[in-house]
Amino acid sequence: MRTPTGAPMQALSFMVGDWELDYTVTQRGRTTKPIRGTGSLRYLFDATYLTFDYQMQQKDTGEMVGEAHALFAWDPKVGHYRYYWFESSGNFLEATGSLPDEHT
Repeated sequence: MRTPTGAPMQALSFMVGDWELDYTVTQRGRTTKPIRGTGSLRYLFDATYLTFDYQMQQKDTGEMVGEAHALFAWDPKVGHYRYYWFESSGNFLEATGSLPDEHT
């Protein structure tokens, strides 16, 4: 079954897959931590949603420092993507966005 949101959500297919990311977190302008982030983006309900499960580990010790879960959705009423991000710390955010063109 194809959903009405399937076509716009397919435009996000470039994000689907498993990801690894190394970066440094600076806290209070001084303390830095090297982080390795790993995540997986998958379609849900015939591409109605795109989910992102993410884990962060301190690179030098392997200690888990956080996890997150995100959900991408297409809102046909406003013609934008909606993005919801939830962290194991209790922090969360909501955002809207769009792609500049279908080839982005």
